[in-house]
Order: sequence, then C-alpha cells, then structure tokens
Amino acid sequence: HFLGNLTAMILTAVNLLLRWDDPSSAIWPTGLVLSAVVAGILVMTGWYGGELSYRHKIGVLRHPDE
Repeated sequence: HFLGNLTAMILTAVNLLLRWDDPSSAIWPTGLVLSAVVAGILVMTGWYGGELSYRHKIGVLRHPDE
C-alpha cells in the first residue's frame, strides 16, 4: 500500500519534470501513459487500503463492549 503510493508520487513528479519547460510538448504519449499508470496504481492501492481498514480492521478503534 505504502510502496504503491510512493511509486505514484514519484511517477507524478517525473511527469511534472518532463512537462516543466513546455507543458504541451510532453502530453502525448509520455504524459498520458504516465498519468494512466499512476491512475492504475492509485486504484490498486485504494483497494488495498480499503482491505486493510474494512477487512483486517487495521487502524480501526473498537469499543470495549464489542
């Protein structure tokens, strides 16, 4: 979960740096591909985060009477 989010942040930073000087030049295909990969990673890590919270109860406080 953490490593996937870190990878998404790094790829987003790379995408930003590639487009820093001329934002429109790096959109096709590099910017689009990097954005699609980051979106896929975020979907996957969001799913894993939900599994950690709802299925495995990681980070969930329980009441003493439960």
